[in-house]
Amino acid sequence: MRITCRAQGGGFISPTVTIDNAAGGKVTVDNNSATSGTKVTITVTPDAGYTLDKLSITDDKGNVINYTDLGNGTYTYVQPSGSVKINAAFKALDKAPASAADTGVSKLLNTMEHLAYLSGYEDGTFRSDGSITRAEVAQMFYNLLKNQDVNTSGMQFADVPENAWYAKAVNTLASLGIINGYEDGTFAPNKAITRAEFTIIAVSFSNKAAGNKSFTDVSNTHWAYSSIATSAEYGWVNGYPDGAFEPDKTITRAESATIVNRMLNRQPDKKAIDASTSIKVFKDLSSGYWAYYDIMEATNAHHYEKSNGKEIWVP
Repeated sequence: MRITCRAQGGGFISPTVTIDNAAGGKVTVDNNSATSGTKVTITVTPDAGYTLDKLSITDDKGNVINYTDLGNGTYTYVQPSGSVKINAAFKALDKAPASAADTGVSKLLNTMEHLAYLSGYEDGTFRSDGSITRAEVAQMFYNLLKNQDVNTSGMQFADVPENAWYAKAVNTLASLGIINGYEDGTFAPNKAITRAEFTIIAVSFSNKAAGNKSFTDVSNTHWAYSSIATSAEYGWVNGYPDGAFEPDKTITRAESATIVNRMLNRQPDKKAIDASTSIKVFKDLSSGYWAYYDIMEATNAHHYEKSNGKEIWVP
């Protein structure tokens, strides 16, 4: 699909921005009327089962325009004096997420009812690119437990007060052997969790099938290699376009929602979400954000049915 944007204002016609959207995703820009020297932000949103393969930006003479990768599907470039062409190519992921029944996730987690397992903040934001804490991760998975009535007697971390909002979730998951604390008896509930740590927790809900997926920065001697390889084998994680996984990088709230949806085999119904006037929205989240639909899936309880392997939201 080709989208040509030409905006008028200030007595002149701004340069044209032409976007070639190939099958497998879409590309949007935050400023269709950018003048020369203005920074333009591009948002790339792959469809479910796809990832960005190549992104190129050229001017009206065919010269390549350099861009900066900001991560999480956003890029910036400086608008030249002439027109710009943006081309994105997508490719299918190595494998679709495995069935929650096959991975064993459905034994403990509710994969049938599509309840809201994440929420935003009191100020109306979701903070998609913000980190997620160990306490928040515990609460998220606790929300999804089929059986929350677990004996937690004797389970107490030194830094988890009994009246803390996350205490029940932390102690329940610890009693189930899903999460662990540190050698000094603490849990560090307010510590931002890394991609490796999150993956270990996610895989703890599964049958832990062996995987052999390799990433450039995760050797087979890495302390989290087994869980990362298993998560890739299940189709939950794919790493970054450069082949890295970045295990020590803190995971974002958007990334967490995306991975959990894959674990649960939950697929956002984009048409229903775009058409709905009653879904929960967040003032800092737009539909052009790369994980917008996964976040809507995670934060809005809904009824659904499956048709040809796709999820369709129903009233």
